[in-house]
Amino acid sequence: MGWVVFDNGARLVFKTCWCMNMDSLGGTIFLGTKAGLRIGIGEVRGPQEGVTVYGDENGEIKDVTYKDFESVDVFHAEDTAFVDAVREGKPSPIDPDGMLLTNVIIQGVIDSSEAGGREVEVTVPTF
Repeated sequence: MGWVVFDNGARLVFKTCWCMNMDSLGGTIFLGTKAGLRIGIGEVRGPQEGVTVYGDENGEIKDVTYKDFESVDVFHAEDTAFVDAVREGKPSPIDPDGMLLTNVIIQGVIDSSEAGGREVEVTVPTF
């Protein structure tokens, strides 16, 4: 697991585990100063199970859950988009800058682990 702090102050808790004898490490949540958001209900991992916005309205707690989402096989959709891009000469649907940032974050988590869990600074290369 890792704690990632971005240049703009945003923070990301990165958790993953292989062979943990459990179906989930928890749902995806976003925390903000005006509201919070949970994707999936409870430990479920997808928006097809609901998205809940936690907040308040005029000082009263008001949580709203949205459940009218089409179920999508994300892996199939990504693979189909990639095949279409190759066949039709379109740009890759996978953002190379986003992939680079993901790899820098993962390498930072590895480097931090090797440093005994201490904070490490990373740099995203530019091309």
